[in-house]
Amino acid sequence: MGPRGRVFAFEPMLEGSPLRHRIGAVDRAICLSLGRDDFLTMLSDNVVLAQGLFRMLLNTPRARQWRTVYTPPLQTGPAAPRSLPLQPLEKVLLLRENPLLERATVNQLLDLATIMREVPLTSGSVLFTETDPPAVYHVLRGEVRLEADAADPIVASSGSTIGVSETLAGVPLGRRATVTREGQAVRLDHDELFEVLADHIDLLQGLFSGLLQANQTEAVLDGSGIRAR
Repeated sequence: MGPRGRVFAFEPMLEGSPLRHRIGAVDRAICLSLGRDDFLTMLSDNVVLAQGLFRMLLNTPRARQWRTVYTPPLQTGPAAPRSLPLQPLEKVLLLRENPLLERATVNQLLDLATIMREVPLTSGSVLFTETDPPAVYHVLRGEVRLEADAADPIVASSGSTIGVSETLAGVPLGRRATVTREGQAVRLDHDELFEVLADHIDLLQGLFSGLLQANQTEAVLDGSGIRAR
């Protein structure tokens, strides 16, 4: 029996998964219901509401591995240099490597690929500052050092993704990023990302699902950022 005001089946609705338990009333009760499709449509039409929900999920321990810098648990070494601009198929394959997008369709990935910008990394240059608008960066080759006054520096090397949580939550990263080894990166800007999400409700749902399932691996902090193991 749940207390007054409790919300049931919220996470399964976000994930698009069936309920694992039967819910029944043991006494007279008045409930308000909101269908999954109506809720997701409401989110796609309201960027602020979607960002608030992402912010709530990303502030939970289960999703801490996505904060600031995410480095996959398995690394195969630095990527080979790529010629810019990248071909659409190359962008799709890069996006497919992100576990948050493993449920995305080819058409959804192609739409994301159209807003993906190539960024040359020049040693000593500033990639972004503490107050710049949030964006997701994926380091193809090279190294970026993120610094803040009240925090230890974080190094994002080849294969790392920067700013997933901040971009989904719509807040600046609060760190200054300096390129320490030249290379290449790609970027997804916040506004364009949410325009794509608004057109693909199931892609938005897939991101929620990926964050909710993030607690299936344990996140640990090391010198390269937050890794999953």
